[in-house]
Amino acid sequence: MPTAQLGAIHAALGKWNPRGEGELQLTRHNWQTMVDDPARFRALDVWIWSP
Repeated sequence: MPTAQLGAIHAALGKWNPRGEGELQLTRHNWQTMVDDPARFRALDVWIWSP
């Protein structure tokens, strides 16, 4: 994932973290959100490959 976009990725996932610009902790729910709407995350330079 592009680290320059972490804040935007946090926002797209509806997450809040005081260190949101420097780290991202993904949960299964977050992964499912990205898999369900890959175009939204591609716009943030995140590419999803699902099994």
